[in-house]
Amino acid sequence: MSSNLIVLGNGFDLKCGVKSTFKDFFDNRISEDVEQQIKSFCKNIDLRDSYRSLSFDEAQEYDGVFVPEDRYNLIKDAKLTFWDLLFVAKKNKKTLVNWHNVEQNMLDILKELDLTKNYSHLGQRMISGIPGLSVKLNKNTERYLIKCSILAYYVIPKERYRSKKNLDDFLLRELIEFESAFSEYLEDKILETYEYSYISELLIGKIIGEDNSIDDVEALSFNYTEPICLRGKITNVHGKLRNKNIIFGIDQDEISPSSLIYKYTKTFRKMVQINKNNGDSVYIKNKNDLKNIFFYGHSLSVLDYSYFQSIFDYYNLYDSNISLIFCCSPYGDKTSQEILTEHAGLVANLLGKYGKTMNNENHGRNLMHKLMLEGRLTIKEINNL
Repeated sequence: MSSNLIVLGNGFDLKCGVKSTFKDFFDNRISEDVEQQIKSFCKNIDLRDSYRSLSFDEAQEYDGVFVPEDRYNLIKDAKLTFWDLLFVAKKNKKTLVNWHNVEQNMLDILKELDLTKNYSHLGQRMISGIPGLSVKLNKNTERYLIKCSILAYYVIPKERYRSKKNLDDFLLRELIEFESAFSEYLEDKILETYEYSYISELLIGKIIGEDNSIDDVEALSFNYTEPICLRGKITNVHGKLRNKNIIFGIDQDEISPSSLIYKYTKTFRKMVQINKNNGDSVYIKNKNDLKNIFFYGHSLSVLDYSYFQSIFDYYNLYDSNISLIFCCSPYGDKTSQEILTEHAGLVANLLGKYGKTMNNENHGRNLMHKLMLEGRLTIKEINNL
């Protein structure tokens, strides 16, 4: 059994030269011309008029104001999903720099919607607002949802939405389309990164240090990639690129299993995949032999907090002898001290949040202090490879 566990985030692939951020993906997927056409389309829609829009009822379709093809032709050729349209309409593209932000935007959108409603024919002008809604959406949510539904009528093939029960069913299917598009993009970027295998092995060696061997390592990765040196020793939490089963999703923390948006959580979507017997289950092991947990490239954001809590609980972090080594590397224009200070803050937030879940409140409050006194908490900077 291995005595070292590495937890990897997207910063690992970035350090290896792979353009794997959502910003990279969107820059490749949505050109400036396409983005401008989406914004122009939405700007020119007058919601005082009626338009054709998404309909989940094949037997019923309303007419509306004619929209010339030159107002959406570029968008149609880009073959986007409804999620793409929602993201651009919410004007979030410029903020999608970090790996986790799309999933945060998914959560924000889903929380704003009432998924018990059908949301068909939103483009039809109604004095009382969106047809069939008993709870009125806030004006911003209503506006971008209606405009995206109108645009989707023209740019998304009808077979993608006409066979769906409602917007909820449609959004889930479109999420699969979105994942597939990202999977194809990432596969191309890995192929373009000729030295990925060599650099990834070198970086792992830097993370674990000279006192440890890669042969004595297992990995839990939040990425979809699989470095050759970890083949057979890595669990990809959100699916594996090689298996074409990657998933996006929201964290289950604070979301009730009875909620309609629970099906969009990473836990639920992974559970459905496991039931398909694709051999890519999520597991952590070597409970009694583990000495070190190394972290690299993860933002330690709340979007993956459930996984960190499970890891710390499984290994009984407080009473164990396991050491936590949080590794980071310089990026952008930030100094070494700024990077270390920033990472120390992320670590403090993560362990502070975890401490609040412990049964013994005193143990929870002094968790970080205990780890430091015992030499079990380290923040390590990794510079040039």
